[in-house]
Amino acid sequence: MNKDALGTLIALNGLLLVALLVAVIVPERQAQAQEQAQNRGPKNYIMVAGEVTGRKSQSAVYVLELTSMRMRAIMFDSRSNKLQPLGQMVNVGLDLASAPEPTRREDR
Repeated sequence: MNKDALGTLIALNGLLLVALLVAVIVPERQAQAQEQAQNRGPKNYIMVAGEVTGRKSQSAVYVLELTSMRMRAIMFDSRSNKLQPLGQMVNVGLDLASAPEPTRREDR
């Protein structure tokens, strides 16, 4: 092994040692998306398949996020092979809060 190759290998090893020390010493940061998801807490979902008004031979999946009580309908578009959201996201919690109380019928 010649002198130039030995010097290059020593310099490369020194550089790798510095990179290893920096990786160990510098604290690891989480990805921003993971950090935001952790701040919002766990999510619970309910998904139900059902019919879509105005579309006879097609069905949709209704996804309800239980923490915020928001619901969205999603349908598969076979022409583009993609999931397509239908309409706007609906706040089911507000709808349920404003619904009138059911009247109870007294059994005699």
